[in-house]
Amino acid sequence: MIIKTLTVGPIQANCYILGCEETLEAAVIDPGDEADRILHALAESSLTAKLIINTHGHFDHVSANKRLKEVTGAPILIHSLDAPMLNQLSSSAAAFGLAADNSPGPDKELNDGDEVTFGNTLLKVIHTPGHTPGGISLYAADFVLVGDTLFAGSIGRTDFPGGSFEALKESIRQKLFVLGDHVKVYTGHGPPTTIGEERRSNPFVGGKCLLLRLRAGGGIVYFHKGFLSPFLFLYKLGAILDFGIRILNLRNSVHNKLIERSDSINPKFAI
Repeated sequence: MIIKTLTVGPIQANCYILGCEETLEAAVIDPGDEADRILHALAESSLTAKLIINTHGHFDHVSANKRLKEVTGAPILIHSLDAPMLNQLSSSAAAFGLAADNSPGPDKELNDGDEVTFGNTLLKVIHTPGHTPGGISLYAADFVLVGDTLFAGSIGRTDFPGGSFEALKESIRQKLFVLGDHVKVYTGHGPPTTIGEERRSNPFVGGKCLLLRLRAGGGIVYFHKGFLSPFLFLYKLGAILDFGIRILNLRNSVHNKLIERSDSINPKFAI
C-alpha cells in the first residue's frame, strides 16, 4: 500500500493519497486545497486517481474536489448526511475569511458498512458522526483514516452546526476503539497516532478521561480536569469559605433579630 500525506490549505488539513502497488490505482482522501500539488503527488508515483473520498463536508477537506474531478474524472464519494455541504463551501469558507469553490455533487453517497475499492485495495466505511452528522472513517486491516473525528491527544470540534459531543464520544469509543490497539490512525489534522495510544491516554475519550464542562460565550467548552486541578482546588476552597461566611452571616442575622425582639418586649429607656 502506498500512503502519501499532504498537509494542504491555510487550515493545514491532511489530504491522503492511497495507492495500490499492484495496479497503481489510487484514492484521494480529503482533497482540501492545493489541487495542483495533489495532482503532482499522484503523477510523481505514477498513480491514477479512481476515487475522491470526503470523510466529511467541511470546506478545508473538500475544496479541491472540483479541480480534481475536472482533471481526473474520478467520482466523488461522501456520506449522505454531509452531501448537502458540498454546494455550501463558498459561504462556509467566507465565514473564516477564506475563499473556496463549491464542489460538484457526489457521484455516490456512502453509508455505514459500505465498502469502496480501488485496485486490489478495499476500505470499509464506518459512520462516525459527532464532528459532523455524516462524518466517516475508512478502515483497512491495520490503519484507519478518521477525518476530524479523532486526533493525537484530542478530538474533533463539536460546536459547528450538526456537531454533537455525545455522538462523537460514542463514535470513538464504540466504533474506533474496538478496532484494536495496533491500528494506526491517520487524522484530519496533525500527526498520526494509534488506537491504543488514544484509548489509554486521550484526555477526552481515553481510559483516564475526566472532563469539566463549562458554558462560555453561548457555547460549551470541555476541559481536562487534570489540567485544571489547581484551579478546581482553589474553586472548591473558595466555595467552602463562602459557605462558612454565609453561615456566620445567618447566625449574626438571627442573633440581631432576637435582640430586636427582646428590645421590643422589654424596652430600654435612655437615662
